[in-house]
Amino acid sequence: TIDLTETSLITDSVKVIDLFGKIIQNENLNSGNKKFQLSIRNFPTGIYFVKVFDEGLPVWTQKIIKQ
Repeated sequence: TIDLTETSLITDSVKVIDLFGKIIQNENLNSGNKKFQLSIRNFPTGIYFVKVFDEGLPVWTQKIIKQ
């Protein structure tokens, strides 16, 4: 779960991007939605980056390693 409730961000989307830059998942969030649950259960083994966008600009990135 990505929890942004304690931020002033107007989060508009969350993207999961693979190591090659391909967007694997793109979720547009409703205005005011500060929590997002992400499942990588069905993703192949690999390295992914979760990016949170605010008004179209990336504001947070987290690397995830799926084994």
